[in-house]
This record gives sequence, C-alpha cells and structure tokens, in this order.
Amino acid sequence: MIISQNSKNINLDREKLEDITEKFKEFKKHNFNVSRSMTHILDCMRSDKFHAEKKIKGKFYSEFFTQNKQNRIIRCNSWGEFAKFTDGKKEIKQTRSNACGTHLLCPFCASRKASKIQKRMEDFFLCFDDEIIEHNFDDFADVVNNEYKPSASEHTKEVYKKVNDKFGNILDLNWYFSVLTVKNSFDVDECLNHLKRGFQTIREKIKLYKKGRDIDTVFTVLGAVYSIEITYNPYTGFHPHINILMATDKKIDDCKMYKYRKQKEPKKVTNCYWNSEKLSAEWKSITKDSFITSCTPLNIRVGLKENLMEIIKYALKFNDMNTNILCEIYPHLYRQRFFGTLGFFYGLGLDKIEIEEFVSEREYIEFVMTYTKGQYCFTEKTNEVDYEFQDCDGNMTDLYTNDEAVKQTKKADWQKIKTKK
Repeated sequence: MIISQNSKNINLDREKLEDITEKFKEFKKHNFNVSRSMTHILDCMRSDKFHAEKKIKGKFYSEFFTQNKQNRIIRCNSWGEFAKFTDGKKEIKQTRSNACGTHLLCPFCASRKASKIQKRMEDFFLCFDDEIIEHNFDDFADVVNNEYKPSASEHTKEVYKKVNDKFGNILDLNWYFSVLTVKNSFDVDECLNHLKRGFQTIREKIKLYKKGRDIDTVFTVLGAVYSIEITYNPYTGFHPHINILMATDKKIDDCKMYKYRKQKEPKKVTNCYWNSEKLSAEWKSITKDSFITSCTPLNIRVGLKENLMEIIKYALKFNDMNTNILCEIYPHLYRQRFFGTLGFFYGLGLDKIEIEEFVSEREYIEFVMTYTKGQYCFTEKTNEVDYEFQDCDGNMTDLYTNDEAVKQTKKADWQKIKTKK
C-alpha cells in the first residue's frame, strides 16, 4: 500500500487501510481468475466446430461472457473514494467505487450488497430493542457499505409501527434457524428447480395458515428471511439448500439435539445438530426424495448478528467455488432470486437493494484510492489541484478537476521546466 506525501491524516489509519486493501487484493485475484475462466470457456466453445453453441434462457453462452463484462470485473474497485469521520467513532467508509455490479461472480460487489442487507435488518431489530446489537465500526462490511444513517430510515420505522401493532414485540416470538436440502445432482438446473418447487409449496402453506385455514404444518411462520446456497463437490455434484431464519406462531415441540461423527474423524470427536422429526417428515412428503433438514431453536436476543450473517452469507458463498465451475453455472444462475423475505419482513424491501449516494451531516475527510501496478495508493482529497505526470512528454493524470484551462496552464509550466533542463 502506498500513501502519498500530502496524506498526513491517512497515516493515522494505516494499519486499518492495510487490512482493507489486503481483502481488496484477494478480490482482485479472484476476479482475474474469473476473467481467465471466461476466456477459457469461450475458447473451448470456439474450437469445437462440430457442436453448435449452447443457448440458455434464450441467450448464447458468449453473450454472458462479453469482453465488456470481463473488463468491468477485472477493473472492479480499482478506484474509490473514502470518508473518514473526524468526530464520534472516527470510522472509515468507502463512499464511491467503480464496482462491476456482478455480485454472483465478484466478491467485492457481493460483500457490498450483503452489508446493505445486514444494516437494514439490524436497524429493524434495533427498533424493538436498541441494545440487542453492538455496532463494530471496524467491520469490513461496515466499511464497504456507503450508506450512512445513524438511525433507522423513515420507511423502516413505518414498517416497525405496523408490525408492532399487529404482532407486538417480535423478539418474544419463537425463533428458529432451519436448513432444507435436496438430493445432490450434477445438473444444477434440475436440483435448483427441485428445491424451489418444494419451497414454493411451503410458501403456499404459510399463506393459507395466515388466512386462518386449518392446516397441519410445522411452518406456522409469521415472518422469515431465507437465502439459497449452492455448494459443489466433484464426487457428488451440486448441493443446493435453503437457509431460513423464521419466527413462528407455535412452538416446534419435537426439536432435539442429535450427535453424529464423520467417518474420517476420531471416535471421541462428535458433532451436534438440532432437528425436528415433524419438519423432516413434512419436507420429505413435499420433495418425495429429500428428508435431510435441521431446525435449531434460537434465543434471538443473543448472537443476532451471527444469525443474520449466516443467512446473508449466501452472497459470498458462490465465490468459494472453483472459478471454472462458477463460470460454467453462471448462465444458469443469471437473474435468479437467491434471497427473499416472508411475512412481516416483506415490507422492508431487502430483496430490492440499490446503491445510494453517500450523504452525511457529520464532518469528514475525503481521500482517493487508486490501483496501479498491483498496489493501492491513497491520496487525501483537498481543494487544491494536484497532478501526477506520467512521462516527460507532459501527459498527466488529473484526479481532481476537469478544468481544461487549468490543465493547459499546468502543462505550459511543465514545458518551461523541461526547456530549462
């Protein structure tokens, strides 16, 4: 990491910025491998003259991996602006960035989207109990989230009033963290559609229960947040599953703790998980072939942040795959919904996250981040115009102004310096 000479204020947070840039470099490395995998897939398709190019969702494979998309992924977060607050906690936030917006392939865009969802959910829970979560402003998720709101937004407060009037304090409901799985398959479309069809049946049961119908179901859900994860094993194929954080009207009585041991682990090592036989039996009756589930009762007032991140981490999970596998299944996952809300969470708009402009009434210092020659460089942003001359011909990079008259003046001054030499 390089800090320019005029950045006295940045030097005070050098260690924190170094930690941030290390993660940014990991993201850069991942994006480079993604671009290389895209090129490899396209080259293989072009060399195969005996088979026509595949079409998925009415588009050719090559349309998902255009040169423009590859360039955007490689250059993602190569430039950005930061704000360091000079009052209060003196936290740092990344306010602007040239993000590519491909969150299924890019870990930076995925982490930024996940941080916004996490922040809005935390604000909603804080309306019911303002001491349930302790903010850690040094978290990476808090740094890349450019939205700064010291309290919940007006929309979140309106949703809180409606929910509180109808259900009371939702923290007093029965909370569970459940995982629903389906049988593994090497066909990602087959197993993913199988999972979604089963979950759609559960959603219909929840709607009928909320209307007052007499239905025998474990899912007496008043509000829930769910996410779909897909993992890959070269021997068993793709393994999609749904993570659900749900608040139920009735308590699930048969939740028990079970112990198991993996084959490669010593006999003394045992793992534990919670499950409900009723939930497992109901899920099997829906899917016809899948019964492996888990259902963990939660004390929502303890460890809420960890439970929320367990749901939201879906956005980062795809990036754990091998980049070749990730690029192969990307056309199948394109524009599919992997995160959603039910019940009283629906009005928060968590599945429609958009990037907003950074606005704050607090005092802060701005500085610019650029990525050149494998290093991140930080420069404090001041009202004075600063230049970096790239070569002796006078070609220069201006980070702070587009004033052509000032540029010509500076260029003339540089020519005078060269002639004196």
